[in-house]
Amino acid sequence: MAAASLTVGAAALVVVSAVALQPDSVRTIQLKGSYVIVERESDDDGKSQRDNVTVRADSGDVQSKSTCVLDEQGSYDQLVEFFTRLTNAVDTGDSTAVAALARFPLRVNGAGTREIRNAAELRTQYDRVFIAKVVSSIRAADPHVVFCRRGSAMIGQGVVWANLERGRISFHVVNQ
Repeated sequence: MAAASLTVGAAALVVVSAVALQPDSVRTIQLKGSYVIVERESDDDGKSQRDNVTVRADSGDVQSKSTCVLDEQGSYDQLVEFFTRLTNAVDTGDSTAVAALARFPLRVNGAGTREIRNAAELRTQYDRVFIAKVVSSIRAADPHVVFCRRGSAMIGQGVVWANLERGRISFHVVNQ
């Protein structure tokens, strides 16, 4: 699978399409102070593929290790592209672009749990969902430092969670 972008107004969506994958490949991505090792694996029957993602400090210490199942979370590259778009939209305060990257109902966990029903409601409540602490965590997060668990992927120590549904990666949880 590969990500293709589609621009709708000011918002860009990440749409997943099927293309040939290269199973059993390994690559390293150097970051500032750390690096990411991405290993693509497939089951013996070749039907299920996953990206094993290990983040290591430059010293070699493991910072995180997870497995992204391509048909649940999307590939590592798709997730990096998605989280880069989300980070850029949040960084500029573009509530329309952020809403276009969300899946509804959007769960917001803070003092309590609430749901945002649609894009219009998110745009109206944007400053109450993306409070300073959330925006700061997203800005500080490197979109390359992806962690996958239980069918979802996150950045920023779990401030935002996303997954693949109906061929589209979107975020569905914001933790304040």
